Amino acid sequence: MKFKPVWMAAGVMLVTMAAPALAQLDNRAVPPADPATQAEQRRQDLQNRLDSQRRAAEERRKTQQQRADERMEAAEQRRKEMEQEALRRREALTR
Repeated sequence: MKFKPVWMAAGVMLVTMAAPALAQLDNRAVPPADPATQAEQRRQDLQNRLDSQRRAAEERRKTQQQRADERMEAAEQRRKEMEQEALRRREALTR
């Protein structure tokens, strides 16, 4: 038990000595970003977001146009069917 303080002191000393070296390694791992690089990254992020929004809007527009075209085709088909039915009824009445 009398050796415990010695081991604790050695551990504290190792941690104290290693802390600056670890901090230096950590600083080298992440280089400080200069303002020009940060500005360019923000510009690219904004451009990517705008492009994504533009593509999404174009897809929505295409989908809406396709649905409108389908509705128009269905309405035209119903109109033709109603005309055919009216013609059949007229022919049946004239017989």
